[in-house]
Amino acid sequence: MKQLLIILFLSAGFYQAGAQEPPGRPPVSVGYFSHYGFQPGLKIGTMFPLAGDTLRQWVFSPQLGFFTNPGDDTNALFNLEVGYKKPKRGKHAYSQWSAGLGYLHQSKLQSFSIHLGNGNTGDRQRVGDNFLLPTISYEYGWATHRKISWYLKPALGIRLLGRNEHSTMLLLEFGIRL
Repeated sequence: MKQLLIILFLSAGFYQAGAQEPPGRPPVSVGYFSHYGFQPGLKIGTMFPLAGDTLRQWVFSPQLGFFTNPGDDTNALFNLEVGYKKPKRGKHAYSQWSAGLGYLHQSKLQSFSIHLGNGNTGDRQRVGDNFLLPTISYEYGWATHRKISWYLKPALGIRLLGRNEHSTMLLLEFGIRL
């Protein structure tokens, strides 16, 4: 937890160093976040402009996410992304390509005991593992109101530097940006 707070404060410092626009209220995104689309979770984040004009711009986005495979593992993610956002011509939509670097903590169920008399489970033992998670993502968003937009964002990442197996992750996100 201390590591996440340190990273959050560092990301705020990077934003202050790179901000070129007057301070305002940054947009907040909330979305359904999932590994492979069926492990349910939630992701929140925000977006800060780094460079560019009001239409095409480089953005910086810190995010916190959580997803679970019920009965097996839970995952917490802190991710920092840098991306290029541009509008779609003639539409109230945009697209954004991003590259991110994240910290993934996984808590996996290792063993449990079953009471043979009544069938109840107990004594659950979990093992934790930490990964570095570089990602590449594409986001497509469309505005339904002046200050509200919906977005769909698939991302591809690779779990690295953990004690368990390294693997490729397909992450999906669908949400609203206010």
